[in-house]
Amino acid sequence: MLDLSGLIRVLSEKMSQAGVRYALIGGFALHAAGYTRATGDIDMLVNFADSEKVKGILCSMGYKILHEDENVLNSVAPWQLIGGIDIIWARRQYSLDMLERRVLTSEGVFVLGPEGIIGLKVQAIANDPGRRLGDSADIEWLLRAHFTVMDMALVREYFALFSMESELDDLLKRVGHA
Repeated sequence: MLDLSGLIRVLSEKMSQAGVRYALIGGFALHAAGYTRATGDIDMLVNFADSEKVKGILCSMGYKILHEDENVLNSVAPWQLIGGIDIIWARRQYSLDMLERRVLTSEGVFVLGPEGIIGLKVQAIANDPGRRLGDSADIEWLLRAHFTVMDMALVREYFALFSMESELDDLLKRVGHA
C-alpha cells in the first residue's frame, strides 16, 4: 500500500508519461514551497484538454469518479485508506498560464509556484468566504517566505480579479512589505 507521497510519485509518473499538463496545488504545493500543514487528499490543477487521459489514469489506478463538471473532478480510491484526488480543470487563460509557470521539484513532481498557489487561494476565498481564515494564513506565509522572488504584479492582478486589492494591501502591511 502506498502512502500519499508514494501515490503522488506514481500519479506524477503516469501523468508525465501520458503528456498530461498538471501541477500539484493545495497542501502538497504548500509543502514544496516550504510550509507543511496536514492534508488528507491530493489536489491538482490539470489542463482540461488532458481530461480524458486523466480519467483513464485514475480509473487504471482503481479510482472511482464521484463528481465531474466543467470545473472539477473529484475521485476516491475504493480502499479509502488514502485520500481522494481532486482536480481543478484549467480552462481559462489565467489557470492555463499558471500551468505554464509550474515548477518541477527535485522529486520529479510539478507544483504551482507561490504566485499560482496564491491565485487559486484568492479564488477559493471569493467562491467560499468560509475559507478566508485558513487560506489567508497560507497566503500570508507565502508572502513572508517568497516575497523577494515573487511576481508581485501578478499577485496583485489575482487579487484585483476578485476586487480584493485591499485585502492584499492588509496582508502586505502584516508581513512588512506595504
